Amino acid sequence: MDINLTLRQHQGLSQSQIQSLNILSFDSIELHQFLRDEYLENPMLDHTETFPEITSSEALHRYSAVLPVYDTGSRDTADIPKLEDTAVKQYLLQQIDSSEYDRFEWKLISYLIDCLDDNGYFCFTPEEIAEQTGAGTSAITKCLALLRSLEPAGIFTSCLTDCLISQLDGRSADYEIMKTIISCHLEDIAAGKISSVSRSLSLSTAAVRKYIDRIRMLNPRPLSGFVPGKEQYIIPDIIFTKEAEQWNIVLNDSWTANYHLNDYYVKMLKTTADPELRAYFEGKLARIQFIFSSIEQRRKTLLSISNEILREQELFFCSGEMLHPMTMSSLARRLNIHLSTFSRAVKGKYIQFPKGTILCKDLFRSPAVSNNENETSYSQSDIQSLIKQLINGENKKRPYSDQTLVKLLKDQGISISRRAAANYRLKAGIPGSTERKE
Repeated sequence: MDINLTLRQHQGLSQSQIQSLNILSFDSIELHQFLRDEYLENPMLDHTETFPEITSSEALHRYSAVLPVYDTGSRDTADIPKLEDTAVKQYLLQQIDSSEYDRFEWKLISYLIDCLDDNGYFCFTPEEIAEQTGAGTSAITKCLALLRSLEPAGIFTSCLTDCLISQLDGRSADYEIMKTIISCHLEDIAAGKISSVSRSLSLSTAAVRKYIDRIRMLNPRPLSGFVPGKEQYIIPDIIFTKEAEQWNIVLNDSWTANYHLNDYYVKMLKTTADPELRAYFEGKLARIQFIFSSIEQRRKTLLSISNEILREQELFFCSGEMLHPMTMSSLARRLNIHLSTFSRAVKGKYIQFPKGTILCKDLFRSPAVSNNENETSYSQSDIQSLIKQLINGENKKRPYSDQTLVKLLKDQGISISRRAAANYRLKAGIPGSTERKE
């Protein structure tokens, strides 16, 4: 039996290296979701929760321009007044069967809708409305009950607490505990006092965080985004700005500073005498430290790549000129970064600059040809643009043939074949010389 030993070198990635590369590849939205998931599972990671500030009352005179609805005349439902043509009012009224309400009630419903604030809150008592309109409080209460049953959920509630509770599923097994958290602990949540909520309700921190995450999915402003067909916006990962001829590069990740170590559990780690509990917390702490380190490395890599991109394509970002030929491999070599790492870093990232927003990968163009005399490279779009310029300046009675275009381009130091010239011309949407002839 022959035994042959062969010595081979094999380089593999550890689990931590793979995780670090994954974090590098995350765009802003993916990184946000990753940290949110980690926050829900890891008690050593804390997050400063912020809930939108909702004003619970406004002066009634804001609506003084709305005519009173009190009417002692006939309540014939066939004589319904034409309502104000607003998206909000139409959206709400379309959910109501007008035939079930008389003219008086219909006008009262319209008036109550006009009393909503911009968030969809109704901040007045039936008595205040009765004083303003002359309607009875029983009629107002009846109409409000109807309006509070409409979509979006939470509409016509008077405060943030009631708005969130109205969106809970009353049949859920977790209804009472989530209702208690909303009713009694919103301030604790806003202040980041998760441990206080946990001790008060005798729940684990992980359980409280999961409840809070579900509460975060509720809509604190019922009227926000209710209109279908709302435009979707790109969230940039890198932002280029220019002030006084000076470019600035900022990463859209300042929100990561809201994540930090949980002081309560860090203190517990230092003081606990339980070896199993200590080992558990040490493992969780090591993971958080690794994640923070990976995020910082991500920042450094993206900033270095962004600086090189800006240097190469400054004319494009500044004045919208054609993109200069630029490849990932050339920038990766310049930055001493492996090409696969570079590719991960720019994957799915958007750059916002004064003239718009562009996907990073769209900035990279391989040179189609190069002029060795002046070391100039030309991309396909460059050549198409030059062909357009030549054709725009031609004599329409004797338009340039593809072979003539080849010669004219050669005079500028660009050598391509007649077939290539024809392909570039067709890609630019320009017909042949016979069709262009006048």
